[in-house]
Amino acid sequence: MKKFNLKKIMTDAHILFRALKERGISFGECLKRIWNEAKNYSCKYFVEYKPTNYNDNSTPSSDYYNPNSTGKYGAHYVGD
Repeated sequence: MKKFNLKKIMTDAHILFRALKERGISFGECLKRIWNEAKNYSCKYFVEYKPTNYNDNSTPSSDYYNPNSTGKYGAHYVGD
């Protein structure tokens, strides 16, 4: 799944809007232009997406569960 750098897209839309507002072009139109550029495989708008893997054994369970991790009736949550 593609992830986009939304901050970069909005920043570029604002820059384009400031440059073209004398011509009467709205911010929405500028945002549409930048999104079209981003969707047409412009690499500067992609973000590296690395899903976190909580199933590897390199991280101890104490990082996820502390002594205060209890349920509604005081039971400790231990599993998936």
